This record gives sequence, C-alpha cells and structure tokens, in this order.
Amino acid sequence: MEGQNRIALFVDIDNMPLTKEHIDNIVSKLKQDGVIAYAKIYGVTDRRHREIICDAVSNGFEIAPPVYPNRRGSTKVFDHRILVDLCELVFTNPTIDAVAIVANPTNLVYLFSKLKKENIFIYGCDNLDDDSLAFVDCVLNFGYDDPNTAIKLKRAEEAKLPQPKKPKPVKEIAAENADVSDESDDDMDVLRQIRQLKNQQPSGDDKEDAELIDKIKQLLDEFN
Repeated sequence: MEGQNRIALFVDIDNMPLTKEHIDNIVSKLKQDGVIAYAKIYGVTDRRHREIICDAVSNGFEIAPPVYPNRRGSTKVFDHRILVDLCELVFTNPTIDAVAIVANPTNLVYLFSKLKKENIFIYGCDNLDDDSLAFVDCVLNFGYDDPNTAIKLKRAEEAKLPQPKKPKPVKEIAAENADVSDESDDDMDVLRQIRQLKNQQPSGDDKEDAELIDKIKQLLDEFN
C-alpha cells in the first residue's frame, strides 16, 4: 500500500497541544505514503491557531473549535468527536483505505479491530496503550514529546531494574537460627563424649581397649 494510501487524518491540537511545525511534520510524513484525502483538525481557535487555520483552509482540511472554548486544553482528554467523524467517513466512503489519529491516548482496541476487519491501514501515535498500539501499522514520529509516552518509557525502564529481595519473615529467620542452634548443640555433645572417652585410662584389657577405640571412631564419624 506504500505510496497509494488514501488517508483520513484526524488531529486534536487542543488537548494534545501541537504547533504548526508538528502539523507540517505529520502532513509531510503521511504524504510520503499516499494522499491525504480528508483531514480534520479539532480544537482550533482564531486567537491561538491563526497560522494552522490558514494552512488547513489552503489544504482543504476541515477545522472544529474546542468543545469547551472557555476552558484551557487538558492533556488527559480524548476528543470523542474524532470517533464519530471517523466512523461516519470511513464506513461510508470506500475510497478511504487508511486513517491517522493524532490525539490524546484512549483505549481504541474496539475501533481499531473494526478497522482491521475492513483492511484499513492505521497510523497512530506511540502514546497509545499497548493493546491499542498492537493494531497500529505505522507509528507517527513527528517531533512531539508526549508526556504520556514519557511516563510509559519510565515505567518500562523501571521494570528492567533488578527488584530488591523481599526480607524473610521473622518466623522463618527464627526457625533457621533454631536449626543452626540445634546442630551446634548436637556437635558439642559429641565432642564432650569424645573427650570423656579419650580421658579414660587404658584398662590393660585388649578387648576393652578395642571397644573404647571403636566408640571414639564412631563418635568421630558422627561428628564429621
């Protein structure tokens, strides 16, 4: 499909604060793959996005004002108008064979799975959750440092670090110490018996002396 995609582009610059340079980079990258057959930019205002509006109009792109014009954009909101407009366009226009969504992350698994069943090529940002990102055919890198992506990368790096060992429960440590103590007491008892036998005077009876030596040997074997 490279070089032949007819792409529908949806960009939210209110909740994902993008500059004119970001928009230019997005358009440039998509045009390398095909034609932008439709585009809509959400959250534009005359005061803040004059240049973007001029470029959008000259390129035949649609524009939409913020949902809440008196409230500043949030980096945690996904503009759900994108979902409505995308479905209305893609599922009624068979000439569209690719979509590109540049917006704040939200779970798009259901939408993306429907698009894949229709053989729609998907461009997306790397700020998506892992499940949604698995459906994306091409990740758009256009110079935007998304704070959501930064968090994801930080978590991934933390996951690679060796985790500190959990301390053993007090009961387990006490049991181990008790075992060591028991073993030490047994060893000391064997040594005492060996010393007692060694201190005994030879009886002069070969049989008794041989038995004494055997006892010492048995205790030494037990100690070792």
